[in-house]
Amino acid sequence: MKKVLSLVLAMILCLSCCFCISADGIQPRWKVLSSMSSELLNYYGIYNNAEVRCTAQCGSDKVRIDMAVTIVRWNGTAYVDTSTRWTDSGNGATNIAEKFRLGEGNYKARTTVTLYDSDGTYIETVTAYSDDIVI
Repeated sequence: MKKVLSLVLAMILCLSCCFCISADGIQPRWKVLSSMSSELLNYYGIYNNAEVRCTAQCGSDKVRIDMAVTIVRWNGTAYVDTSTRWTDSGNGATNIAEKFRLGEGNYKARTTVTLYDSDGTYIETVTAYSDDIVI
């Protein structure tokens, strides 16, 4: 039995070495953006019960990054926008970090970044959602 199993595994190994994998058809996830994060956390403070931390960066200070963070709430069938929103922008990198208060419910942070080159020409827009939290 061990010999048969060894023979089968050896054949699989030999066959797998014969196949080449080409990455020619793989497109990059982002054109210019190198990293992005969107976090929504429970915060245990006297006046605040939530904290948002969002970052975005690229490899060039010549690229402007506009960031908008919107808190969305589960209404039973879908996540809908709340009135809680922040914006910021920066060259090469930007972030938003805020502590705030939410009512009871399930929430996520939706972070959208739009990138422009030094001439103001649009490059790309990327959206990320945080994990949900329950208040």
